[in-house]
Amino acid sequence: MTRINKKNEKVRAFIIDHIEAKGFKEDRYGNWKNENGTYRYKFQATSYRYEKLINTFPSSWIKISGNYYKDVKIA
Repeated sequence: MTRINKKNEKVRAFIIDHIEAKGFKEDRYGNWKNENGTYRYKFQATSYRYEKLINTFPSSWIKISGNYYKDVKIA
C-alpha cells in the first residue's frame, strides 16, 4: 500500500476544500459525493478520480476525469 506524502497531501487538501465549497460531502467510505449521489471524487494515495454513477444493473461508476497529484497545478 502506497502512503500519501506531504506534497500530495497539500494538493489533496486543496482539492477537498474546493469541492466542499461546491457542496460535496464525504461518505462513510472516504469518497466525496454531491447531494444526489450521482457524482463522486475518489481519492487514492497518488491520484484522484472524478466519477459518475451509471444506473445499470448492477450500478457502477465510470471515470469522467482524474489526475495524479504530481501533475495538478494550483494557481
